[in-house]
Amino acid sequence: MLNTHNRRHTGEKPYACAVCAYKTTKSANLIRHQRTHSGEKPYKCSFCTATFAEAGAQTVHERTHTEEKPYACARCPYKTPQVSNLRRHERTHTEEKPYPCGLCKYKATHLSNLRRHEHRHNGEKPYACQYCPYTAIASDKLAIHERTHTGEKPYACPYCPHRTARTGDLTNHLKTHRI
Repeated sequence: MLNTHNRRHTGEKPYACAVCAYKTTKSANLIRHQRTHSGEKPYKCSFCTATFAEAGAQTVHERTHTEEKPYACARCPYKTPQVSNLRRHERTHTEEKPYPCGLCKYKATHLSNLRRHEHRHNGEKPYACQYCPYTAIASDKLAIHERTHTGEKPYACPYCPHRTARTGDLTNHLKTHRI
């Protein structure tokens, strides 16, 4: 463990991918990375047929079924299933935008938002549907699209059997209950 820590200071990355230029300080990181090449997804959702390359992604996904939101904002009622979402949300209170675009005046609250914005400048849509020619600028947009092919509807109404593929559709549906 001390050797791994020391590598942060020395820059040594002894674990290298045989397929690409990826290098890392930890063997576990390399194993996780290699799944991007092999397509291996050993973690299975307990509620549906979804599979994942990382255990953390499985946990976050399963919270879409259980509606568990363990991370709460200290300043407002906001709750989320992911700690990274809470960090991003907290910036709405501080208005901090630490990620500036190098091509325009845009500033983002989160690095992933900046990356998505940059795709607008270069026209890149790096996320490709495995079922059709559709491509997207963001992985979450691709996931929503792919549900049109798989039929997955992970968002359940708590008042009736209705299920939806998108959170916005569930929000609209809940209005029909007038609760």
